Amino acid sequence: MFQVSSGGVVINKDKDVLLLKKKNGMYCLPKGHVEAGEALGETAIREVKEETNIDCELLDYVGKLSYSFRFAKTGRVDKIVHWYLMKPISFDLMPQRSEGFVLCSFFDYFQSQRLLSHRNERRIVRQAYEKLKKYKDDEDF
Repeated sequence: MFQVSSGGVVINKDKDVLLLKKKNGMYCLPKGHVEAGEALGETAIREVKEETNIDCELLDYVGKLSYSFRFAKTGRVDKIVHWYLMKPISFDLMPQRSEGFVLCSFFDYFQSQRLLSHRNERRIVRQAYEKLKKYKDDEDF
C-alpha cells in the first residue's frame, strides 16, 4: 500500500524554536493524510491546526521523506511525506494540552534533534533550520 502525506515544520522565528508534539510517549512533527482534492500545502496547514490548534502559513517547501512501515494486520505500508516550513500566524493559540495529545511545545534545534527518534525527521528539521536562516537574513521576513 502506498500513501502520500504532508506535514509542517512549525518554527517561531523570533526565538528559533521548533514545534514538536508528544503523542503516546513519542515526539513527532505534525503530519497527516492528504484529503481528496486537497493540495499538499493545505494538508500541512490543516494538520497543524487540528493537532496543535495553531493557525499557520507556509513559508517554503522543505523536502520529502519516504517511510516504510510493516503492520501485522495490513502488511507493508510505504508513505511519502512532503514537508513544509511554516510559521504561526498567532502564538496565543498554543495549547499545553489538547485532545489526543499530551503536550505541544516549542524546542530549540538541539533539543529537537535529541527528541526526534526518526533519523529522517532529524534531517528534515536540519533542512528547515537552514531555510529559516535564509529567511531571517531577508529584511522583509
